[in-house]
Amino acid sequence: GDLLVGTADNTVARQAVGTDGQVLMADSTATNGLVWIAPQSSFRNLLYNGAMQIAQRSSNVAGIGAAGQVYYTADRYATTILGTAGTWTQSVADTATDYPTGSGFRKSLKMTCTTATTPLGATAACFINQRIEGQNLQAIRKGTSSAQTLSLSFWVKSGITGTYIASFYDHPNARQVSKAYTVAVANTWEYKTLLFPADTVGAFNNDSAVGLQITFWLAAGSNYSSGTLQTSWGAYVAANEAVGQVNVASGNNSAVNYWQITGVQLEANVQPTPFEQRPIGVELALCQRYYYRNEFGNENTPYGVGVARAVNDTRIMVSYLTTMRANAISVESLNLGIYDGNALYAVTSLALNSTSKNAHLLAVGTASVLTQFRTALLVGNNATSNYLAFSAEL
Repeated sequence: GDLLVGTADNTVARQAVGTDGQVLMADSTATNGLVWIAPQSSFRNLLYNGAMQIAQRSSNVAGIGAAGQVYYTADRYATTILGTAGTWTQSVADTATDYPTGSGFRKSLKMTCTTATTPLGATAACFINQRIEGQNLQAIRKGTSSAQTLSLSFWVKSGITGTYIASFYDHPNARQVSKAYTVAVANTWEYKTLLFPADTVGAFNNDSAVGLQITFWLAAGSNYSSGTLQTSWGAYVAANEAVGQVNVASGNNSAVNYWQITGVQLEANVQPTPFEQRPIGVELALCQRYYYRNEFGNENTPYGVGVARAVNDTRIMVSYLTTMRANAISVESLNLGIYDGNALYAVTSLALNSTSKNAHLLAVGTASVLTQFRTALLVGNNATSNYLAFSAEL
């Protein structure tokens, strides 16, 4: 049906409304300085960190080669390189010029090939992806007769023109769909919108495990590109996933062999809407559900408190700022020490001892002899660089 909306000069603007009451699109004319637009709900973007504002791990990582799903810079965006598919530098930078003009974005994720691979071997692949918890996907209604169309919108730039592929993979049901987009003009920011059809087969899991993976391809060997591009949902066939994808790893010219993206948004909607700019504190907290990094940058600032269990073994309790997705999978640290009131001792080992979604008990080892049962602090042991981080990534 249609929703009729009054305007300032008593004319009427019409909005198309779906059977579930969702406003699909709007048309109107600006009158007396007033423009009518379709209502937009908060948190309609199913992806996190679409503007690449959060990069807890690093802003630049070089020498990226073959590895499974690894997070390097922008939070929630993992990189996978299979076989021999180039060596890369990944960066997230805030620059004065390199962003889509007038878009409201200042940061982007950039992949630059530093060692070429051409031609690609059959098993070679390079892609960027984000995984979404199943319980965050229930509004899509996948696997039902009222399943929703998905719109994916983003800004992209590359020195190589041609066909690129974005694909969706339904983890619990092993189903896949892909769409092609074109980089038409080299070294120019272009806005892309892709519509992915509704899927009435296979419901997403309603839990904290991965439900949907969104993948942006940069290179694809024949194992992933020798079939027919699967533009409708169906059983996963690797050869149908990235058909036609250009090889960004075909050279190592930094002005040509790169791919850059920002403003990424995924919606349960047939009409992409303007990018949802969430407050930076909200976006950070959303990312900290998966990766939480505490970095003080000065010595003797405490990360947690505990007790010396033995002369070389301390137990330290560390709480998080937000509830994580799951019990932490791994812990990372750099330049930490144990302070027991008398002296500062360098940490020689650090491991998860017991865990929850809100806090961790760490087993911390030192080479120096501590006084058993004395209260101890886990602190920074370097004036400029120290951190403690926990990961519960999908």
